[in-house]
Amino acid sequence: MKKLEINLDEYAKVSSELSIRDYLVLYIKFLNKLNYLPALFHNTMEYHDCLRLLETRQYIKITDDCIIYGDNAQINVECFELRAKSTQIIEIKSINYAELANKLRDIFPAGIRGGGGKLVKSPELAVVDKLKKFFKYYPDVKEDAIIKATTNYIENRKRDGWRYITQLDYFVFKDNVSMLYSELENMRETIDEDWTKNIV
Repeated sequence: MKKLEINLDEYAKVSSELSIRDYLVLYIKFLNKLNYLPALFHNTMEYHDCLRLLETRQYIKITDDCIIYGDNAQINVECFELRAKSTQIIEIKSINYAELANKLRDIFPAGIRGGGGKLVKSPELAVVDKLKKFFKYYPDVKEDAIIKATTNYIENRKRDGWRYITQLDYFVFKDNVSMLYSELENMRETIDEDWTKNIV
C-alpha cells in the first residue's frame, strides 16, 4: 500500500469537532482512496459509530449498510457520500493560493499588454486575491481544471494575435464574474469525459 500523506497544518485549520480520524475518513473519501479506510479502525463497530457521528454532524450522507455481514463481517467502504460541508473544508483548506497563482502566471505571457495598456501577467498578490474570491463562488473546481482552462484560454488568444486578452487577475474574477469559470464551462462541452470529472 502506498503512503497517504496529510498536511497536519491544514487539519489544524478545520473545525475542532473533527478528530484526526474523522478528518482522515473525509479526506480518504475525497481522494477516492477507499482501500485506506479499513486501516483506521480496530473493528467494524468503530467504523459504524464513526460514520454515524459524521452523518449527525452533516459531514456525510450514509447511503447503504456500513457493515457487510457474512462469514467475516467487513466494513462497506462505499456506503457513504460526502456532503458539501466536507468538500469545502478539505478542498478549500488544501489550496496553496500562492503556488496556484504562480502556476497561472507561468501560463500567461510576459511583455504582452491588454486593452487597458497594463501587462496581462498580473502580480502574484493580485492573482491570489482573485483566486480566493473565485473559490468562494466555485469551491468544487479542481486546480488541474483551472490550469487546463487557463492554458486553453492563452492558446486561443495567442492564435488570435493576443486580441481581446485580459489581465490574469481579471480573467480569474472581476465584478462578481469569472472568465475562468466561463472557460471551464465552454471546455466542459468539448473535452473528453475523464477531463470533465476534474471540473466538478
